[in-house]
Amino acid sequence: MIEYEKSHPKRRIHEVKQALQAILISTDPQTRLDIMLGRKKITIREGHRDYKVGPVMICCHIAPWAVLTKITEVRLTTLADVAQEELEADGYIDHRGMLEDLRGYYPDINFDSPVTVIKWGDLDPNSFYAQIHNIDFYAEVNGLKNTNPVL
Repeated sequence: MIEYEKSHPKRRIHEVKQALQAILISTDPQTRLDIMLGRKKITIREGHRDYKVGPVMICCHIAPWAVLTKITEVRLTTLADVAQEELEADGYIDHRGMLEDLRGYYPDINFDSPVTVIKWGDLDPNSFYAQIHNIDFYAEVNGLKNTNPVL
């Protein structure tokens, strides 16, 4: 939508574009493979975070790796109120297991802690790690099995 200044009807107000967002992930090769294959499309982060629906780079600065996708949903809640289907989609069986795992990243987290649930869609097909031959190579060099891809 193009807006115009009220005092100067012919002068356009330029739209501010959304900056690229980033989600940092661990160096765990299995997590990366699950993202590449579309088996992982969600993350639960401590604190209420200002993520917005739109482009995102999922990446790791410690062991370089990155893919592009789009955030499809952001939900601010508490750890206790994370839905069962959300925690299962992120690889957890129950709230207790989720709490124990997240304490490895956020030592002070508890069931009353605010969290942000971030969901994303399919990877941008132009991402290097979204291409099947690169996924196969990544799995092979990391000693992982590339089974049942959801491509």
